[in-house]
Amino acid sequence: HLPGGSFGGPIIKDKLFIFGAYERQTDRSATVASRTVPTPQMLDGNLRYERTDGTFGTLTTGCGSQLEKFSMLSCDVLNPAVVGPNGLWQVYRPFSTGQGGMLSKGEDNGANELRFRFQSPFVRNRNIYISRMDFTANENHTFYFRGTLNDDVRTLGAESFPGFDDARERVDNSKGFAASWNWVISPAVNSNLTVGLTRESVEDSGNSQAVWSYGRYSQPFQNQGASLQQINTWNLVQNFSWLKGNHNIQFGGNIRRLNNHLKSYALVNPGSFRGGANLTANNIGVSSSPGAARALGDAEFAKLVSPHALGDAVMGATGSISQFGEDIQWDVNGKKLPPGSPFERIFQLQAYDFYFQDTWRATPSLTLTYGLNYTYQTPPYEANGLQVNWAQDLG
Repeated sequence: HLPGGSFGGPIIKDKLFIFGAYERQTDRSATVASRTVPTPQMLDGNLRYERTDGTFGTLTTGCGSQLEKFSMLSCDVLNPAVVGPNGLWQVYRPFSTGQGGMLSKGEDNGANELRFRFQSPFVRNRNIYISRMDFTANENHTFYFRGTLNDDVRTLGAESFPGFDDARERVDNSKGFAASWNWVISPAVNSNLTVGLTRESVEDSGNSQAVWSYGRYSQPFQNQGASLQQINTWNLVQNFSWLKGNHNIQFGGNIRRLNNHLKSYALVNPGSFRGGANLTANNIGVSSSPGAARALGDAEFAKLVSPHALGDAVMGATGSISQFGEDIQWDVNGKKLPPGSPFERIFQLQAYDFYFQDTWRATPSLTLTYGLNYTYQTPPYEANGLQVNWAQDLG
């Protein structure tokens, strides 16, 4: 849908004119999302592996079991906090049976993984506002104002699973304006002053938190952090013109200030716990997996299609952890910031332009234009000193 409208006209004859416009765009559609979920057998505590003939074997658990030989832990079983009727993975149960979507075999050919595809809602509401005003105070003073506002809210990514309603959103409320004052100082001298702002402003919703990875399965929640970025560009422009005999003299300047403010939880990992089999000390995630070979025996191990997939499944179903990661930040004084603190930077830049120009009509058939221009621009820098100078000892 694209409704909109505009209005405008003189408010005070030959004095004040205003104009306004509005446009709205609405979009209600869907995007296809794909997630990895456990098989119903895995949710019931039956950890399987694929054989080269296309059949599946099931890893036994408990005292004297294959899992005990695999992990070398006495009477080892799958973690009831993960697998089973009260386990964390039960959140996948409706989707492991295809509720709200479609199923296909996962990367392990359906031994413990399924691919679940569904349609996730995509919503966009965009509002655009445009304004204009012209005002003539008298024959020597005129003013104008122009403004634009973008109010755009849209779905940034699919929800975790159908009905979770946790899709991330992006809010774009960029805006800009320009205002000008023209002053006829005398019949020969004119001044024009203009100030303007352009702001690019984008916010992404999110939920930053320390998490335990659900193995090879898609996380049943959003854990991407929120972020905000605002880029403000201010411009101040002053121009003078002076008619003197055969000379049209012009001079003025432009002062520009740019401020880039970034505040992001998405760029900082507050903590993550993972259980990748390839990171274990006894290499259970490699093709020659000692753990799988002990558990299955030589004859059965020779039929195993993917020791890596089996290793990852064991790590996930037992709730084992082989890796922890966290991003660490320090302030400008070298003090460690608390975990979960946002990544925040304010980059700035200033630029200055000044000019002088003369257009001289030397003869009726010869006009000369000459002048000077000076420009100075600072390098971009972090306003609070949060920047480093790379130094590497090559000795």
